[in-house]
Amino acid sequence: MPFELGLAWSLTLQGAGHKVILMDSAPHRLDKVLSDLKGHDPLIHGNTCDRLIGNLLDVVARPVPPIDELRAEARVLRRLAREIARSYKTETVFQTAPFLALIETAVRRAEDRGYLKP
Repeated sequence: MPFELGLAWSLTLQGAGHKVILMDSAPHRLDKVLSDLKGHDPLIHGNTCDRLIGNLLDVVARPVPPIDELRAEARVLRRLAREIARSYKTETVFQTAPFLALIETAVRRAEDRGYLKP
């Protein structure tokens, strides 16, 4: 992931029109592996869905959707992630093809519900 982050970061610095958002489950861990990003604090989610949703809402969503609606959508996406992994006959979605399928599914659902603009 550091390579992909480096690419995204360089595009941001060149004024590519997007913002890089860093998230991690534990504070100060990124300092050890990404020392060149000093001064850019990651959002810490602590491995909890509610804190992850809160972090995302702080930086991307306007107007803010009802939190219960987002929690329900997170449950649906967890179920869909398991189904996608099974369909690819993998233990997890954290391999390229199933991960891309999960991203596509999540983006489509977010657009359909008005969380993202198509």
